[in-house]
Amino acid sequence: MRSAIPNQPASRELNGSDASQSAVPHSAGLYLRYREKSRIVVIGAHTAQQYEFSAMTPVLRVDSRDAVPLLSTGFFDKIV
Repeated sequence: MRSAIPNQPASRELNGSDASQSAVPHSAGLYLRYREKSRIVVIGAHTAQQYEFSAMTPVLRVDSRDAVPLLSTGFFDKIV
């Protein structure tokens, strides 16, 4: 007869992966400046968060996990 115990490691494993994701600070971010003037809405590759840049709002704080792909486009500068 099987008990519910064999299922427990799987749920521990899922909880462990959730814990490792939450170990990355969600508040960690970089300020990026959009180089263009037209309005653009981008969706973070890792967080799926929407970021809206424009001439009126050229600088936003972006989750560090989303910043690398955005910087690689050439449309953004990292503010140090």
